[in-house]
Amino acid sequence: MQILGASAMRVAEIFLHPGYISAYPRTFEPDMGYLIWNGDPTLQLNMGEALRLQGDATASAAHVTAPVSTAMAGISPTAAMILAAVCFFAGLLLLAFMRQRGAIRLPPILTLPPLLAVLAWVGTCGPPPLPNAKPWQGVAVRAYADPHQATLALLHGIIADGIINVGQDVHNLANIQNEVGLPTTTPTEGMAYALTTYGLDGWGREFRLDRAGASYTVRSAGADGSFDTGDDVTMTVSQCNDQSWDNDRHAFFLKRSGTDVLLFVHRWTGDLFRYESKDEARSLTGTALFDVFHASDLSEDFQSRMEATYSQDASGVGDDPLVLQVFGNQY
Repeated sequence: MQILGASAMRVAEIFLHPGYISAYPRTFEPDMGYLIWNGDPTLQLNMGEALRLQGDATASAAHVTAPVSTAMAGISPTAAMILAAVCFFAGLLLLAFMRQRGAIRLPPILTLPPLLAVLAWVGTCGPPPLPNAKPWQGVAVRAYADPHQATLALLHGIIADGIINVGQDVHNLANIQNEVGLPTTTPTEGMAYALTTYGLDGWGREFRLDRAGASYTVRSAGADGSFDTGDDVTMTVSQCNDQSWDNDRHAFFLKRSGTDVLLFVHRWTGDLFRYESKDEARSLTGTALFDVFHASDLSEDFQSRMEATYSQDASGVGDDPLVLQVFGNQY
């Protein structure tokens, strides 16, 4: 019990301290043992502009209403295993009790089918099967104004979150569609198109998905349309677990609400996740996929960096931009 108690305390110290943004730390100081804030993001994109479709004068030329969506999640593998064990031993105890009371007299071999039935039922309580139908199948391909920037936005702003947060093995990009979203209730026409056709790169060709252990690499063939050439655009991410969240989750979305810059964090269905502001996030994003945090609640230095980043990207845009920042060098 002392060992278990020490382990529980360690988990609490790492994940449930007061400076916890959902499943992400409030600061990025190296001495906290979390993702190191290195001063600047390795990639910064205005998502509306990056996903602008050819022919749109500005990213804000057309907006559509974002549907309210909820990501699907099944019982976690740990919970399913515990439930299976409980049902199994409960079945054994019930049969033993009934035999002792003389309620039933069954040869031992006949006690096997009900136990197998219980286990089979528990097996259906795991994560639901992932969708396999490609949402972009049959959708008319449209051209992005800047295919390379659109490809970066698709990879780091949409696909990375889907793979990281889906919580199951991913065999094709259609599997992640229930985790696909952007934190805005007024997506541009290009954003809305991208959320349906995220499996196609900026040139309208399907991404290639490769897996090596726990890591997934998504590759665009680039402008020349041929894979494994010099202009390929790639991204590699790993799925999160309770111990690796801070290393594998690597991006924020920024947006302004009133006088404050908001940080949108993609949620995660892990056992240690909790929302910082679930209701506010849902009202601002129209989806249960994201959490929200106010930059003003962060350190003054971090707040000033976020403000400068947002202001620079917002200059000359003409509307409230959605900025994606990717930290670290995971890709």
